[in-house]
Amino acid sequence: MQVKSTARYAESRYRVKGGGRDDDCYTRDDIDFLVAYIVPENLWYVVPIAAFVSRKNLRFYPHGGHKARYEKYREAWCLMATPTPQPKRNKVARKKVARRKPPASCHAADLSVRCAICPLRK
Repeated sequence: MQVKSTARYAESRYRVKGGGRDDDCYTRDDIDFLVAYIVPENLWYVVPIAAFVSRKNLRFYPHGGHKARYEKYREAWCLMATPTPQPKRNKVARKKVARRKPPASCHAADLSVRCAICPLRK
């Protein structure tokens, strides 16, 4: 897991680097999740590597918009509580994992925070 934060709001979005110090993109071998904290909004995003692999930057649009691809990962702590299957190491399997969606049911009912996709969220 990698934890990043940002306080810079520009062009209706917050940006977080999707790589390490040397500007290389994170890979499945490096991390399972990137956890981004948007300081001014007091928001957390738990983004699985499969959702942003090969991207140098992640852009968060907490106020909405057509580009809000990571909104489904807002407060998605349950994703870290759910074991994920390890992909086979070939190109076909990697593409299938990259398209995988978050679970449609809660896998961590004991957590006090509900993610955007949780059916238990009120």
